[in-house]
Amino acid sequence: MFINRLFKTLTAVTKYPSTHTCQEIASNSNSDPSYLAYLGEHPDTSVRRALADNEATPADTLCNLALDSDKTVREKVAEKIYTPAIALEILSEDNDKKISDTALYTRNRIKAVQALVAANNNTPEI
Repeated sequence: MFINRLFKTLTAVTKYPSTHTCQEIASNSNSDPSYLAYLGEHPDTSVRRALADNEATPADTLCNLALDSDKTVREKVAEKIYTPAIALEILSEDNDKKISDTALYTRNRIKAVQALVAANNNTPEI
C-alpha cells in the first residue's frame, strides 16, 4: 500500500509539477518526509506555508522555514506547537514583532503543557 501511494505521489509530481499538486503533497500528513523536505525549497510561498501547517513536516525543514524570506511562512511556523524549540528561538528574535511575539507565545504554551504533564501524578515515568 505504501509503495503504491509513493508511486502515485511520484507520478503526480513528475507528470504534474503544478503548484497545486505540490500544495496537496505539502499539506498531506501522510506524505513521505523526504518529499516534504524537498518541498521546503519550493519557490512558491503557498507551498511552503502548507508545509508549515503540516505537523508531519520534518523538524529540520521547519527550522529552515523559520528563516524563510516570506513573513507569512515564518508566521505559520511560529504559531505551531510542534515547531522545534530552536526554530521558535530563532523566530522569537525575528524583526517582525508579530512573528517574534507569536513565537514567544507558542514557546510559553509548550512550557505550560510540559509543566502540567510534569505535575500530573498519573504521568508515567520514562
